[in-house]
Amino acid sequence: MIKITKKDCTRGIVQNQTLPLLFAITISIIGTIRIGLRSDSIWWTLFCIVTFSTLTVLVYFFTRKRIRTILKSSFYIVEDVFINAYEQNAILNRLDRYTKKYEYAVKFSRNGVQMITLLSKKEPKEIEPDYSTVFFSKPGDKVYLLISETADKKNIIRCFNMRYYKILAEDFNYIDGKYYPK
Repeated sequence: MIKITKKDCTRGIVQNQTLPLLFAITISIIGTIRIGLRSDSIWWTLFCIVTFSTLTVLVYFFTRKRIRTILKSSFYIVEDVFINAYEQNAILNRLDRYTKKYEYAVKFSRNGVQMITLLSKKEPKEIEPDYSTVFFSKPGDKVYLLISETADKKNIIRCFNMRYYKILAEDFNYIDGKYYPK
């Protein structure tokens, strides 16, 4: 059994929130290269570098602020029951024609539907939380859900199948059906 620790939960929150930053960096690099190669003017290329760099810095500060807000807010783990998972759609990345993202809608008995995006359908070398929930869970399986809660909304960050994961008791306090980090 793989143990769920407080460190794993904070890492999951950070990874979940850094996707917009990675997207902005990718757009910046590809946009600068494409425009720079097509234009004959060095000024146009410099303008693109400055514009895309500014976009990346803005997304970085927004992402950093959002991560701090979530980590300061309440996050906890709850137990739930897996109902089903189905592929919502496969998204072809327009920037790179050879990569696809697969979106799955995963339904839980008490916490509703969670959208999970996977970059591949291939089985990873190590068991990953969301992958194990989508592909190895059967209806009725118990799961742990990592939830971040702010004043206005509640988000499911990560799903852990109880057949593969167990909560490390030293890192969490069990209060009113929720595991809060110590």
